[in-house]
Amino acid sequence: MIITDAIVIRTVDYKESDRILTLFSPDEGKITASARGVRNKTSKLKYAAQMFNYGLYELTSAGGSVTGCTQKDGFFSVTEDVASFYAAGAGAWFLSRDETSLGGSYGELFGSFLKFMTAMKYKSSPYYALSLFLYEVGEINGVLPLRESLGSVGSGEGIFYVGRRLAGLSYGDYGRFSDEECKKLLRILEGFYAKDYGRISGLEILLNV
Repeated sequence: MIITDAIVIRTVDYKESDRILTLFSPDEGKITASARGVRNKTSKLKYAAQMFNYGLYELTSAGGSVTGCTQKDGFFSVTEDVASFYAAGAGAWFLSRDETSLGGSYGELFGSFLKFMTAMKYKSSPYYALSLFLYEVGEINGVLPLRESLGSVGSGEGIFYVGRRLAGLSYGDYGRFSDEECKKLLRILEGFYAKDYGRISGLEILLNV
């Protein structure tokens, strides 16, 4: 049995009432598990099979079944706002990529995603929050320079420009930039990641919201 904190980052309906979940855990990284009967109205685990549910999950094994979940947050307000929902989806898609789930960094990635989701729950700009999350993923995986090493002043259009713009900032600093400025940062970040990850799912829709 596996007992671990996890966030649902993907769901696929299966058969008449089941759902296949992709969970991201600070202990195990990406886990696929079946949630049987959760699409029935009377299912006691229905909430555990919803996108972005965060809880303490009990699983028979990796690749097995969900047998229990103590919910910690459903992030319902994030799912009710269009821009926040698409930003969350883009972040979740990023975590689902095998290139992202590097061994030894699961805890950092999980913590960053949880801060990202919590920021949007408390009304941070989804454009700013996603920009910071995507840059943090690069820092954690060692493909982007640490923002502290770049300073906070600089010009240009490339990825170093993004790092300098975000240097020293946290998720609570979303008032520093307009949404249009953050969309510019997101376009640069997508261009950087495209060669390894492809187009980030849902990002183009978000940029047009």
